Amino acid sequence: MITYIPDKDFLRNFVNNGYPSINEIQGRKMDDLIKIAMIDYHNISAMRDIQQDFNQNPDAISKIYDTVQAAYHELTQSIGENPVSIFITLLNNEHSFIVSKLNGIMAHTMDSKTICLYISSKSISNVTFWDHLKFNIAHEYIHIIRNLRNLSNEYLIDYCIDEGLAEYIVYKLYGISSIRPWAKVNQETISLLKKKVFSKAYTTDKREIFAYLQGDVHLKIPRWTGYQVGFYLIDNLIENGIPFDELLYLNGLEIFNLYRE
Repeated sequence: MITYIPDKDFLRNFVNNGYPSINEIQGRKMDDLIKIAMIDYHNISAMRDIQQDFNQNPDAISKIYDTVQAAYHELTQSIGENPVSIFITLLNNEHSFIVSKLNGIMAHTMDSKTICLYISSKSISNVTFWDHLKFNIAHEYIHIIRNLRNLSNEYLIDYCIDEGLAEYIVYKLYGISSIRPWAKVNQETISLLKKKVFSKAYTTDKREIFAYLQGDVHLKIPRWTGYQVGFYLIDNLIENGIPFDELLYLNGLEIFNLYRE
């Protein structure tokens, strides 16, 4: 079951007053979360813009909660139930990359039981936003399961495989049209991307790891290289007869050792 989703008044309070109640986030430090979302709730103009977005989409807050609940239920039917808390707040609309390239949603896990979602009010009027809200819940739920079992990431290949599993569940539940740009494999370039990642598979340098995951123009690493290679590896292993449910509970090195060219 979902152990915690803030009351719907949480977002309404944020939209109308610029801040939620500390009690509504179970004592988490709001300042820390605000820094992540980078909402300047003292910026009256920005808050008015957010209010206007929600005024134009009056059912959006309820729909956010209903969509999250439905996505979680679908996951429990497919994988099994893991108690999870889901914290939802607003994203600074000036994050143009997140708004335009990530469908207005940023998400991450905080531990083995908490998913944080940051939502741009500019995106709630887009039809595709609602599908991607479900996709993000599915993706982060896989991280929750692996965090819960201490399948920790140490090497670059661990991170790639973790993201590959998280994106594969999106594909498994919602079909080929749900594969997002960072997971789409180009058959003409995947060999080169694999070679790049495999050459650094066992690096523990965090700067290198995130350069290979996200891309780095200075190092000539294409954007989302690690995600694409991770998805490719998981898809390849499943096509060769290893069930997703088995891979889900193996650590990254165990999964990598199963791969054959």
